[in-house]
Amino acid sequence: MTATPIPRSLAMTVYGDLDVSIIDEMPPGRTPIETKVFGEDQRAEVKQLIAREVSAGRQAYVVYPLVEESEKIDLRDATQRYEYLRDKVFPKLTVGLVHAK
Repeated sequence: MTATPIPRSLAMTVYGDLDVSIIDEMPPGRTPIETKVFGEDQRAEVKQLIAREVSAGRQAYVVYPLVEESEKIDLRDATQRYEYLRDKVFPKLTVGLVHAK
């Protein structure tokens, strides 16, 4: 069992006593969120896009599969990438780290 919200909710729905709710519309007045997926070969384009959007007063979120480095899985982690993005890529922007750990 995991403490992360989505897998825990799924497990509780299947094995526990949770009801399923379907949210099929945005709240009134809510601006739609645009989600994009980029490959490694588009890294420079992503950096430019984030800088442009933040300069325009918007927000950008970069999602990593791990909070901290793992010996079992060879994936990038949010903690180290946060420091890299804050110090090397976007030193003039406000960069934050959010996770549920």
